[in-house]
Amino acid sequence: MDEQSLRNLLGSLDNEDLSEHGFVTCSNELIELDVRNVDLPEDLRILLQYKLTRYGAQYLAGPLESSTWSEAVDRVHDLFQRLQGQPSGDSFSVDDETLLLLKLIHNELWCLERVEQLQMIPVKEVAFCLALFLLVFKREGDFKVYRLVLNRSSVMEFLEVVVVVLQKVKVEGVEFW
Repeated sequence: MDEQSLRNLLGSLDNEDLSEHGFVTCSNELIELDVRNVDLPEDLRILLQYKLTRYGAQYLAGPLESSTWSEAVDRVHDLFQRLQGQPSGDSFSVDDETLLLLKLIHNELWCLERVEQLQMIPVKEVAFCLALFLLVFKREGDFKVYRLVLNRSSVMEFLEVVVVVLQKVKVEGVEFW
């Protein structure tokens, strides 16, 4: 989907809210455009973010139930396995698919930050680390020095530890406090 297709989709809604299908479509397109470093015009970006936020506030907000957060842990685990299956090559260069997988993992971790059973796991810290990593690779010229510390290898190590602990808590109900 390109900019004009997004405009047409949002224009067809007028003042209506997004449906679940519209939310998924718009979210995926926004992520894809972001990974490809396509800048949307400000008016379209604001309208899209407004519609997505409104949908999220109406249908997705609130505490995550046990079954919901365990599904999110499974999604993080699956995404991480896909990430591990990719050729790693150079720690200082990352392809678009890797960035997309990391962004999806970041979004899942961001949702898991609020889960009471996971408060002793550094989910928030790893989500922050992923956000910085994505920023470093999105704006290469501004943050070259950070790549020495925050590269693919280090991010994968941090992420692996958290994924393993999340799986243990989910499967075995292990408590760390």
